[in-house]
Amino acid sequence: MQLYEDDICQVTRTIWSTMLGWEIRRTPLDEAAIASLKERTLSGCVQITGAWEGDVALHCSDSLARKIAALTFGIETDEATLAHARDALGEMANMTGGNVKSLLPAPSSLSLPAVVEGTDYSMRIPVGRLLAQIAFECQGERVLLRLVERDS
Repeated sequence: MQLYEDDICQVTRTIWSTMLGWEIRRTPLDEAAIASLKERTLSGCVQITGAWEGDVALHCSDSLARKIAALTFGIETDEATLAHARDALGEMANMTGGNVKSLLPAPSSLSLPAVVEGTDYSMRIPVGRLLAQIAFECQGERVLLRLVERDS
C-alpha cells in the first residue's frame, strides 16, 4: 500500500485546524526547513506496529511548541513551561500518528508519544526508510513531519 503525501497533509491540516484553530500550510522542503531543526527544537514521535510498522514524527521550534501548549492548556504563552510544551507536542504527534494509522493496513497499534528537545540533534529510527518528509508553516514558524517505515 502506498501512502500519499496529500493524504498526510490533509490529516495534518485537519488536526491543526480542529485542535488549535490554526491554519497550517505545506511549504517547500528546502534548506531553510531543514536548517530550522538546528535551532532549539522539540520532536514528538509515535510508533505504529502491526500490519504496517513505522514512526510518525513532528518537529517544531520550542517557541511554537509553547504556543501550542498555551492554547492547549488555556494559559499565556510566557507561562507555558517546557513540560507543557512536551505534553502538547506529544499529543499533536499522537493525534497525527493515530490519523495516519487509519490510512494504513489493519490491524495496528499506536505507541505512547515520546518527545525529545534540544539544539542541533538528530533523531534516527533504526532499520527504517524515510517515506515522507513534509515541511509546513504555521503561526509564522516551520513544522516538519517525517514518516519512516521500518524494514521487514
